[in-house]
Amino acid sequence: MKEETFRSMRRCKQQLTDEESKNILSKMTSGVLALQGNNGYPYTVPISYIFHEDKLYFHSAISGHKIEAIRNCNKASFCVIAQDDIIAEKYSPTQSKTSTLHEITSSLNAVMVLCFNIEHLTGKQALGLVKKEL
Repeated sequence: MKEETFRSMRRCKQQLTDEESKNILSKMTSGVLALQGNNGYPYTVPISYIFHEDKLYFHSAISGHKIEAIRNCNKASFCVIAQDDIIAEKYSPTQSKTSTLHEITSSLNAVMVLCFNIEHLTGKQALGLVKKEL
């Protein structure tokens, strides 16, 4: 995809390098996937993901709103905030790690893994937060 397809960042002093953006993608675990939903309305969904070899991977049910939206329009946007704290125990505090692993592996037939090629990458930092940390 041509670079001029995407707008330049208005606050260019806040723009991260591709390396910095990829570093954030590598370290984080969740973000928000934005798709074109029904009748052209935006559809966003929080997802867990993996960033590997400059591609995003995430799992999904085999059918549903997200998959239909991707099939109808393969353009997407993905947003990660570098201040997440996702821990599996948070959602299942009474479940053992063995039980959690069993639940994940027993549902593999009902999920699919999707891979998104990244055509354009932009990262941004909040200068106000950076100044406070100094």
